[in-house]
Amino acid sequence: MAQPQSPDLTSLSSQFQGLAENLTHEWGFFVVRTAYTVDVDKQSWTAALENLRRYVKTGDDAAEIHPSTLALPVIADQSALNETDFASIRNAFTGWLNEFLRHKSPSDDDGDEKWPSDVRRDVFIVIDDSSLASLLNAPEPVRGRRPNLDTEPWVIVVDSENPDTVPYRGGGPYMGFMRARACALGQLFEDLGSRSMGRLCPVREYEDQIPFYDGSLRGKLIDGGFDAGARYKFPRGTPRGVDGARAIP
Repeated sequence: MAQPQSPDLTSLSSQFQGLAENLTHEWGFFVVRTAYTVDVDKQSWTAALENLRRYVKTGDDAAEIHPSTLALPVIADQSALNETDFASIRNAFTGWLNEFLRHKSPSDDDGDEKWPSDVRRDVFIVIDDSSLASLLNAPEPVRGRRPNLDTEPWVIVVDSENPDTVPYRGGGPYMGFMRARACALGQLFEDLGSRSMGRLCPVREYEDQIPFYDGSLRGKLIDGGFDAGARYKFPRGTPRGVDGARAIP
């Protein structure tokens, strides 16, 4: 059976270049919008994004960040990105980034010196239908008051590195994405300065569990109606030897 072709997202490179060029001293994350339901108009999207900003700015005190310099540049295109899968966006994001650095850096220069801001490029945020709904339905955040976990909004954080290249840590295979509390994104920004997302992402114990970054180094796992006896499907084959013993039977 033929595999579905990945969407061509190269046309969005110019959008990425323009956003990256306008960054200077900001910190934050690129946001890729994949939610374009008919009942979400421009006003609703603006409200959701503003709610995300408010939650980040009133978030965890442990993150040594400056709210006034938060940047959440948005990549959006309904025809190209509507319900697009994470792997396709990851491949495109890497291409956009490499093209930007090629234009900014001579071949013998260090690309890090040409990245104009502290906006992260090792991960990015995806807002799909479910996370968009959580942002639209979330109550007003209050600084110093821990949000109700049942109503607190969340987003999806995607590793820009191919998860197949990340060393195996036991349990379920690393899928390269996790949910994250909106108010914990400042802490995530800080944690990514010393740890890769592959290290920060909670290791799944059962099939269909969703890794959830909650601001702690341990994180959480959200049950997704999983079968405790289910076996994982490893994209590169079931690990052997010691690694195989660490896999969930």
